[in-house]
Amino acid sequence: MDLDRAQLARIAKCCRHDTYRRRQVIVNYGDTTGDVYFIKSGRVGVTIYSECGKEISFRQLKSGELFGDIAAIDRLPRSASVVSLSNLEVIRMSDSDFLEILHEMPEVSLRVMQRLSFLVRALSQRIFEFTTFGVPNRIHAELLRLARASGQGTEIINIYPAPTHADIASQVSTHREAVTREFSHLASAGILEKRGRNLIIRDLARLEQLVNAVG
Repeated sequence: MDLDRAQLARIAKCCRHDTYRRRQVIVNYGDTTGDVYFIKSGRVGVTIYSECGKEISFRQLKSGELFGDIAAIDRLPRSASVVSLSNLEVIRMSDSDFLEILHEMPEVSLRVMQRLSFLVRALSQRIFEFTTFGVPNRIHAELLRLARASGQGTEIINIYPAPTHADIASQVSTHREAVTREFSHLASAGILEKRGRNLIIRDLARLEQLVNAVG
C-alpha cells in the first residue's frame, strides 16, 4: 500500500502501543469495545466458547495482520474472543479513528475490503468442508491451509511453531486423539513429520491430492 508521509503521520497520530503476555485475553466475545488492533509481533488465536465451555477456534493471526475491524465497522458486539498465543506487541486504534481513516484514504478502505472478502471466502470454504469432509479430510485441509499460509512456495514446508494437536482439533471440530491418529498415518505415508516445534510437510503434492480427491 503506497501512502505518502502525511497519510502515514495521520495514521501514526491515532495509534497506541500495547504489549501482552502469552494467554492474555485481548477482547472477549460479546464485548462492546470497538478498538482495532494491528499485530506488530507475536500470534493470537480467534475463538468462541460454547455454553458448555468448548473452545471453537476460527483462525490464528500473526505479525502484519489485524483484528477488531468488524466490530469497528458495524458497531455491534465482538463476534469472537482473541487471546495471545505468545508474547505480543500490537498497535491499537480507536474505532472512531479507524472509520475516519477509511473515509479519508481510499487505499486503506480497499485493503480492508479485500481482507473482509478473504474472510468470507475462507468461512465459506470451512462450511463446505464441515458439511462434506470426514474428520481425516478436514485435518488434511487444515494442514494444507497452514502450508499455503506459510508462504514458502516449496514442496517441503516447515511450519514453525507447530500448532498443537489440540489446536488443530479445535479448528476442525474433532478431538485431539483423532488428530494424533491421523498425524501418525500421514507420517507413515511420508507426508508429514513432527520434529520438536517444527511440523514438516514433506510431500505437499500428495497432501493436495488427499484434499482434492474429496473436494
